[in-house]
Amino acid sequence: MKTAVFCILVSGLMSYEVAYADWVEMKNGDRISGIITGTENDKLIINTPYAGSIALSWKEVKTFETDSPVVVSLSDETTLKGTVTPAEDGRISLRIGEILETVSFPLEEVRSINFKPAPPVQTRGRINAGVNISEGNTQTKTYHLDAEAVVRTVKSRYTIGGELNHKEDEGEETVDDALAYLKYDYFLNGKWYLFNNLTLEKDEFKDLGLRSFAGAGVGYQFWESELSNLGIELGVSYVNEDFEEANDENYAAGRWAVNYDRYLLEKIIQFFHYHEGLMGFEDTNDIVIRSRTGFRLPLSNNFLAGAQFHYDWDNSPAPGMEREDKKYLLTIGYSW
Repeated sequence: MKTAVFCILVSGLMSYEVAYADWVEMKNGDRISGIITGTENDKLIINTPYAGSIALSWKEVKTFETDSPVVVSLSDETTLKGTVTPAEDGRISLRIGEILETVSFPLEEVRSINFKPAPPVQTRGRINAGVNISEGNTQTKTYHLDAEAVVRTVKSRYTIGGELNHKEDEGEETVDDALAYLKYDYFLNGKWYLFNNLTLEKDEFKDLGLRSFAGAGVGYQFWESELSNLGIELGVSYVNEDFEEANDENYAAGRWAVNYDRYLLEKIIQFFHYHEGLMGFEDTNDIVIRSRTGFRLPLSNNFLAGAQFHYDWDNSPAPGMEREDKKYLLTIGYSW
């Protein structure tokens, strides 16, 4: 009986060692054991028995070893499959196939490991709504709607979206604004892209009949995945502002934008922040800023709950109007 128990324990330990036979050595000397699953956004992903999946900076990896075959893509677009073993400093060896052919190459030539090519066309989007209706001593009605859809191919990305806000207080309209935007991105490579954009905005209570700006520029996509995205943009725009009572304006402006989102706590909650700004070339007091910040909480069947903070700044508003607008929103939405 004791012999049987001992054999089971030994077998379990051996299975454990086999299951987590891959390892990574970092340039600072740290060594992590687990199962190497691949690379993503310049990170080497290793699944450990003690901390789950860990993303290691590829630039800080000194060498690594795999127990099972992996698919390695090189910078010259060569793709090889085999088990990885360390070689001399700065290089790794790949043992290929049953004939045990071995090739060696510098670690810096590795472009990806177990890379899964994206489908030719990817689509994603979301729609969120918020409603607050109070009756009795206080009679208010507040409506919010925002939506966005993105179509992505290898070289192109199309984005269309908009917002709508309406509020009545004691039967009197106090908020009535709308926003629509359209953008096209053309990727020169995996990171850099050129873009064209068009945005239309109206706000009755800012005396803004229509503000439109169209432009072009360059962007850089630091990373783009289901878990996290970060892109920045810089360009030029032509701004046209039609006011209901004040004098209309038009001017050329510089445009900047930041678009960031990231899942936290293993996809339990998503943080997002979008920031877009314009500054006139002739008059630097012509500054317009729009930002959207908040959290999304995924629910079942692609539904989600959200909390958002909207901050808009117009440094040169129509006479008698405030420079800033703030909105705090709770929403229920659907994503795909």
